[in-house]
Amino acid sequence: MNTMKFLTTLLLITVCFGFVSCKDEDKDEVALNPLVGSWRLVDETYHKIKDDTIVVAHAELKGDSLNYNGEMKFHQEIITFNEDGTYQDVLVSEAFRDTTMYGMYILKDNQLYFKPENEEPSGHMVSELTDNSLALYIYGKYKYVCESGIDCDQSVYEEYDQTRYEKIR
Repeated sequence: MNTMKFLTTLLLITVCFGFVSCKDEDKDEVALNPLVGSWRLVDETYHKIKDDTIVVAHAELKGDSLNYNGEMKFHQEIITFNEDGTYQDVLVSEAFRDTTMYGMYILKDNQLYFKPENEEPSGHMVSELTDNSLALYIYGKYKYVCESGIDCDQSVYEEYDQTRYEKIR
């Protein structure tokens, strides 16, 4: 009889321990994504290169001031990443058209993939991600096409874009 009572008590303790440990693991999983929250763009450098010569370096951002082809313009971008894998990207700028984009994101293996609504997905290398800082890098080779749909000058351009964000909430 004592053995049965002992085994029943041991079984109850084991079951209670299992329920408690599951709840803590679930809470830890949510806290592991440092990307969730709102991020303000604080630094950006953009270059377009043709034949090893920089042909455009029109976006050099420091704070809310953008050096756009030699003129300082107001420029602010805030991206909000949600726990459910959605994001909102708000751009207010004197140099570019104001836009708000919505879509899905995936963070995997130091790559951040954006899939905006009604647009093609893009991938960025994550060079830094901490609780307060996010740095992204993108590189690509493109053949530019004129508005008429034909290749303008048969040239391939390289583009580099380095951005750094700081968490605001």
